[in-house]
Formats: sequence, structure tokens, C-alpha cells
Amino acid sequence: MNQTLRVELRELRQWYIVQLAGGSLSDVGRCEAIEQDQVWVGRLARMDAMQQQAMLDATRIPNER
Repeated sequence: MNQTLRVELRELRQWYIVQLAGGSLSDVGRCEAIEQDQVWVGRLARMDAMQQQAMLDATRIPNER
């Protein structure tokens, strides 16, 4: 990473810190009720369960060798 990029990233990080401290990036004032699509929530839960199972299976394979 070159020096110019480091300076730019540091400045960007500082800007975000100032924005967060000032509350201008906060969503507190813009909260609205939303409806959850039960089909979508169920699909995400199944995808999460499948991912967890795949990760468990992947950790078991090296241990069985």
C-alpha cells in the first residue's frame, strides 16, 4: 500500500468517525416499521443452516484423514 493511499484511507476513516459522532450517519430519526416477508425469512434461515452444515462438514473432513 503506498503512502498516498494510506493518507486517503486515514482521512476517510477520520471523516466517518466525525460523521458518526455527530449523528449524521445515524438512522435513528428515519426508522420506519417494515413487514417481514415470512417466506424470505424462512429462506434465509434455511440458507444459514445449510451454510453451517457445510462448514461443519468441511472441518470434519481434514480430521478424518
